[in-house]
Amino acid sequence: MDLQPDAPVVLPSPPSTSARLPAKRNPLRSRNGCWTCRTKKVKCDEVRPQCGRCNRLKLLCDYEPRRKRSRMGWQKAVHGQHSDPDSANCTYNAPGNNESSQSLLRCQGSAKSLSIFRPSAPDCSASSVRLVANDHDAIRYFRTTFAKLHHTKNPDYSLYSIMFKIAEVDPIVMHMVLAVGGREMEFHKKFRIDHSKGARSPMWHYSNALQLMANMIGDPSKGRLDFDAIYTAVYLMLLYEQKFGDDKCAGFINHLDGAALILKHYCGDMNLPPPSSFSHQRLALAFGEKSNESHDLSLYAARIIMWVVQFDSAAASYGVDSRLNTTLHEIMMTCHNYTKEHDHLALSDKLEQLHHFSSPLYRTVWGKEYPQDELVDDIENRNVFFLEGACAQLRLMTAQLDRLDSHEKEAGERWASDIMVAIDNVSSRFGDLIEVAAGLSPSTNNKHRLVANMRRVVPFFHAAVLYFFRVKSKDSRVQQALTERQDEALSQIMSLAFQAHKYDGEQAMVQLAWPLFMVALETNDHLHPSPPRIIITMAEKQPADFKAPSAEETTKDVEPGTTSIPTLTPEEDKRILRRIDTFLLPIMAISYMFQFLDKSAMSFTSILGLQEDLHLVGDDYSWASSIYYLGYLAASYGTALLLLRFPVGKMVSTSMQVPNYPFCLVHIIWAAVLMLTATVFNNKGLIAVRFFLGFTESAIAPGLTIVVSMWYKRSEQPFRHGIWFQGITIAGVFGGLTAYGIGHIHSIAPWKAVFLIFGAITFVWAGVLFYWLPDTPMNARFLSEDDRRKAVIRVRENMTGIKSDEFKLAQLKEALLDIKSWALVVMQIAGALPNGGVSNFGSIIIEGFGFSTLNTLLVQILTYVVQGVLVYLSTAGCSWFTNSRTYWMVWNSALAIVGAAMARQISPDNVWARFMGYCLAGAYAVNFPLTLAMSTGNIGGFTKKTTINAMIFIGYCVGNVAGPHLFFDREAPSYPSGFLSMLVCHGIALITALSLRFYLIWENRRRDRLGHVDSGTTVEDIDAAMLDMTDKELTSFRYVY
Repeated sequence: MDLQPDAPVVLPSPPSTSARLPAKRNPLRSRNGCWTCRTKKVKCDEVRPQCGRCNRLKLLCDYEPRRKRSRMGWQKAVHGQHSDPDSANCTYNAPGNNESSQSLLRCQGSAKSLSIFRPSAPDCSASSVRLVANDHDAIRYFRTTFAKLHHTKNPDYSLYSIMFKIAEVDPIVMHMVLAVGGREMEFHKKFRIDHSKGARSPMWHYSNALQLMANMIGDPSKGRLDFDAIYTAVYLMLLYEQKFGDDKCAGFINHLDGAALILKHYCGDMNLPPPSSFSHQRLALAFGEKSNESHDLSLYAARIIMWVVQFDSAAASYGVDSRLNTTLHEIMMTCHNYTKEHDHLALSDKLEQLHHFSSPLYRTVWGKEYPQDELVDDIENRNVFFLEGACAQLRLMTAQLDRLDSHEKEAGERWASDIMVAIDNVSSRFGDLIEVAAGLSPSTNNKHRLVANMRRVVPFFHAAVLYFFRVKSKDSRVQQALTERQDEALSQIMSLAFQAHKYDGEQAMVQLAWPLFMVALETNDHLHPSPPRIIITMAEKQPADFKAPSAEETTKDVEPGTTSIPTLTPEEDKRILRRIDTFLLPIMAISYMFQFLDKSAMSFTSILGLQEDLHLVGDDYSWASSIYYLGYLAASYGTALLLLRFPVGKMVSTSMQVPNYPFCLVHIIWAAVLMLTATVFNNKGLIAVRFFLGFTESAIAPGLTIVVSMWYKRSEQPFRHGIWFQGITIAGVFGGLTAYGIGHIHSIAPWKAVFLIFGAITFVWAGVLFYWLPDTPMNARFLSEDDRRKAVIRVRENMTGIKSDEFKLAQLKEALLDIKSWALVVMQIAGALPNGGVSNFGSIIIEGFGFSTLNTLLVQILTYVVQGVLVYLSTAGCSWFTNSRTYWMVWNSALAIVGAAMARQISPDNVWARFMGYCLAGAYAVNFPLTLAMSTGNIGGFTKKTTINAMIFIGYCVGNVAGPHLFFDREAPSYPSGFLSMLVCHGIALITALSLRFYLIWENRRRDRLGHVDSGTTVEDIDAAMLDMTDKELTSFRYVY
C-alpha cells in the first residue's frame, strides 16, 4: 500500500457559507414550487436553490424532478439532474484529481453554494456522484433521522453534518453516506428499493466506495490523500459493517486493519497545533503541511480518529486484535517521547489531549454563525465525552489483560494493578458526573442533553468495572461473591438503563447493549443460566426500530436494580390472596353497587311519581332509559384508551370525581349529574341528564375488569368477578329499602329525594375510592414492599401481562379478527337486550302482577337476592370445577328461558308463580361476570384485552339501548312482546356459549398437535408472558372454557 506520505499536498478549501450569492427566481418557473412546500400544500416563492419558506424554517428544499405517470407506466427518473438549472452545464472530473482550492466551485451554479447549516439539496456534482430520487431520500434520512439516532447533538451542528460537508466534495464519502443512509432507511421504513426502475441499492454505493478507496490508495499518481475524507469514509464503512455486515465480522475487522495502516503511513509524524485564526474552516476540515518533516492534524481529523479508535476499543473486548489502538499508541509514544514504563497509561493521557485539541471543532467550523446555546451545550457536555473516551480505554486495557497467557502471571498482575489505578483515576476525576448520574431518577427528563448523555455514558464506566473484575477473577476456580463495587455497578447500570428506556425507548437499549450484556454475565440466577455467545455485531448492530415486546408497567417498577425473581410458597400465596381479597373486593363491590344503584334509580322512581310529574307519554320513558346507554356507548372507546394510558385506579375513581383545586373540596361529576336529575322538569332535561350519567359511569365496569385481571390468577378470576358483581344484589336490597322509606316522605317529591340521597352517598364514596383503590400491585397501600413484588409474581403464570401504556396496532387488529371476541360480544348483546327492559321496567312489571306501589319496592328486593345466590353458585362453581365456565353460562341461560316463559304464559291470577318466574328470568344477568372472566382469562396483551373489553361493553350498550323499545307502552304492564324477545335472546346466548366451548377445546388440541404441549409453566413462558404478548403469540397459552 503506497500512500506516498511525502507527496505535495494541494487540497480544496471549503467555501465560506457567509458568501452565499443572492438567490434568484428561476426563469423557468415550476408550476407549484419545491416539493417540500407542495407536500405541505403551501405556496412556494420558487426561489432556487432554497425557497424563502424552507430557508426560514431550515427545511430541506427539494426541487428534485419526480417521475411522471404515463399510459406506459412510470417514466424513468432524470439521473443526475440537480435542482439548480445552472448546474447542468458543469463538468465532472474523475475522483481524486488535485486542483486548487477554488476548483471546489467548478460545478457551482450562480445561485448555489455549499451549506452545512441545514439539510438542503446538495450540489453533489462536485463529488462526481450522480443522484437519483432514492439517493435524495437517503441523504435526507442521513442528515436528520440517522444523525439524531447516533448523536445527541443537534443534527444541524453535529459531526454528521460535517461529514456531509465532506461528502459534497468527495465521491467516496458521498457513496458511503448514500450506503449507510439508504440501508438504515430501508430497515426503518421496511421497504426495499425497486432496482428494476433504475434505483441504485445501498450495497451498490458501498461497493463503489470500496472500489474508489482501493483505487485512490493504491494509485501513486493521486498524490497526497485527503486524510479527513479517507478517515470519514473508513468510519462510515465501519458503521455499515457493524450494523449490516456478516456475523463473522470479517469486513469490520478488515476496515479496522486498514484504518491502522492509513494512520501509520499518513500520521506517523502528526502534530497537534494550537488553533489558528487563519482560515478557520481550513483548520478544522483540511490537513495542512507545516514542514517537510511533520504535519498538523486538523480538528476534524482528531475527532474522527477518536470515533474510529472507540470502534477498535469495543472490538478488542470481543477478541479482535486492537491494531488501530496499538498504532496510535506507537505514534503518540514516538512523537512525544514517552517512556515505555506504564506506557498504556500515557496513551490514555494522550488520547485525552487529542480530545481536548478537537474541542473547538464545531465553533471553528461554523465560526460566527455557530449559535451560542450550542456552544454552551458543548462546554456543558465536554466532560461526559472525555469520560466516554476514558471508558473506551479502560475497556481496551482490560481486553489486553484478558489476552495475556496464564504463564505471564507477573506481567498480568502489574497490568491489573495499572488498570485498577486507571479506574480509580477516572472515578476520581469524573466523580461529580458519576455521582450526579447515580442521583438521577425516572422523573428527571432529558430536557438537558447532559442528562441524556450521562444516562448513555456512565453505564459504560460501570460496565468497564464489571469487565475488569470478571477478567481479573477468570482463573479462579471458586466462584467469588460480588464485591460492593460490583453490586453498585450492577445497580447503577440497571437504574440508568431503565431511565433511558423511559425517554428513548428501544434505541436506548441498543446504545447500552454492552453494559446490559455485562449485567447479564454477572447475573447469577435462573434467568441467565448460560449467557449466549455474543460477538461485536450483537453488541452494537441492532437496528433502532427493533421492536421487542415492551415490558409492562409493573415489571418496570419491580425490576430496576434487581435481577432475581423470588418464588412463593403455598402459605405465602394464600396469605397475600387473603389480604388482597380483604381490601380489594369490598372496594370493588361497593363501587359497582353505587354504579348500579344510580343507574337503576329510574326503575325505583318510575312508580314514585316521575312519569306523572315530567309528563312522560308514549315512548318517552323508553328513550329516557335508553339514552343512558348511548352516553355509555359514546364514552366506551375513549374509556378504553384512557385505561390504556392512565392508572386504572385513578381512572375508576375519576369517573366519580375530578380534583378542582388542591386542598379544596372535590367536584363529584357522577354524583353531581345524578343529583341534577332532581332539578329537571320535562322529558328533554331528563334525557340530557341521563346521557351524561351514562357517559361518566362508563369507566367503572371495564376498569374493575382490568383490576381483576391484574390482581388474580385465571383460576381465581370468575369468583372475584362474581363478588364485585354482587354489588347488584347489595344495590337492590339497599336501594329497595331506601326507596321504600323515601316513599313515605311528603315534604318533597319522592322521586326527587331518591336522586338527591343516592347522589350524596356517591359523593362521599368517591373520596374513599380515590384514596384506596390502587392502580397496580406496585402502589397498593395495604401491601408491604415485599408483598407487592410477590403480588406480581402470583399472576405471572396467567401469561396475559399486567399493564402496558403502549398502544399496539397489531394487537388491535388481532382483537378485531379473533373469533372469541365476536362470540363474547354476541353473548353480551343477547344478555343486554333483556336487561335493558327488565332493569328499567322491573318495577312497572312487578306492580302489574298485582302488588301495591310500596309493596312493589319491598318485593323487588327478592329478585336481587335470587340473582345474588345464582351469581355465587355460578362463579364459585367455576373455581371448584375446572373448565366449567361455559357450562354455567348454558345453565343460567336455560334458567332464564324457563323463568321468562313462566312470567309470560302463566295466568295473571297466579301472582306469586308469575313473580317466581320473573325472579328466575333474572338468571341471564349472572352470565355478565362470567363473560368478563372469559375475556380476562383467555385474552393476552394489554391493548388486545382493553380492545375486547371495549367491544364487550359496546355490545352491552347496544343491547341496553334497544331493550327498552321492545317493551311497548300499549302492552303494559304484562309486556308479552318484551318477554318473547327475552326468550329468543336467551336461546342465542345458550347456543353461542356451547359453540365457544367447542371452539376453545379444538384450539387447545390444535396447539397440542403442533407440539406446543402444555407440560407446566416454565420460566421462559413466564418471562414471555410478562412482555405484553397476546394469547396467539404465546404458543404455550391454553384457553379456559
